[in-house]
Amino acid sequence: MPVDPSQSSELDPSEHPGSRTQRRRRRRQVTRLTIVAVAAALVVGLLLAPVVRNLVWGSGGSANTPVAMSSSQAASLFAGTPAASFAIGDAGIQLPAAQQQGSYSAADVGTATQLTKQTLVAARLDPAMLQRGDLSGYLAKLAPSLQPMVTSAVQKGGGALSYVTRLAPTAKLAVDEIRVSGTMSVSVGSDGQLVISANYTWVYPLDRAGGKPKGSPPLGSNLVIVHTVETYEWYQQAKVAATERGLRTGGGNSYAYNKDCNQFGRGYLALAPLAADGHADAPAAKAYDPKTDPNTLPGPC
Repeated sequence: MPVDPSQSSELDPSEHPGSRTQRRRRRRQVTRLTIVAVAAALVVGLLLAPVVRNLVWGSGGSANTPVAMSSSQAASLFAGTPAASFAIGDAGIQLPAAQQQGSYSAADVGTATQLTKQTLVAARLDPAMLQRGDLSGYLAKLAPSLQPMVTSAVQKGGGALSYVTRLAPTAKLAVDEIRVSGTMSVSVGSDGQLVISANYTWVYPLDRAGGKPKGSPPLGSNLVIVHTVETYEWYQQAKVAATERGLRTGGGNSYAYNKDCNQFGRGYLALAPLAADGHADAPAAKAYDPKTDPNTLPGPC
C-alpha cells in the first residue's frame, strides 16, 4: 500500500533489502488447495505458501491506545477529505447480495462473504490487532492448515501489511474511528472454489509524534490510507478435510499513502514524518478512492 507503486517490482524484497521500490507495494501469493479422491477419501495438499520476508514485531502496549475524543473532534480529523463521508469501521464493509454461484447455494455464498467480512475486521480494524499485533482473531477465521504459514509470513516479513494492519510500536490512533470504503464481489474460481474479492481503502487517523508541523497543515495530514486489493477463497466445506475448512488467503496487494516509509518496509503502519522544512504532507484525494489504480499515484517512497 505505498505511494508510487508504478515502479514496484514482483521480486522478493528480502533479496533487495535497501530497495526503495520494494517498499512501495506489499504482495501476498496465492495458496492453492488440491483435492484428490483416494478410496472415497479426500487428500488435501497446500501447494504454495505465502512469501516469507524479514520483519520483527515489537509489542505495542498501552502506547497505541487511542485518545478519547468527542464525536466532533473525531469528525474534524477527516473534515475536508473524501473520508469525511466514509462509513465508520465495519459499517464500511457492505456484503454483496447472496446469490447462487455455480454449485454454491445462496446460503453458502452468504456464509463465505460474512466470514470474509469478519476476517477483514479482524485483520484491519480489531484493536487487539492494531495495538498489540494479536493474530489470534484473524487466524481463527482461516483454515487450520494455513495458519502456521500465514503466521510466519506476518511475523517474519515486510509483507505483513498485505495480510493485516498493525501499528508501529510508537504509533497511536488519534481516535478509535477508522473510516472504510470499498466493495466485495464473489465468483467461482478455476478449482471450483468461491473467490471473494475485496477492494477497500482503510483510513487511519494517527497522532503525530515529534513536533508540530509548520504553518497550516493540509487537510488529512494526520491520515494514513491503506488500500488493499485481495482475494479470499472458500471451498465446499463437506468436501475438504477438517484442517482445510475455513477461508484461504488468495492473492493480494497492499499500498499505503502518507506513511512512514521505514516502518512500512518493516511491516508496520505509522504516520509519515515531517518534511525537512517542517511541513506536513497529506494523501492525494484520489488515494481515498478504492477505484483508483494505485499505479497512477506518485509519492516520495
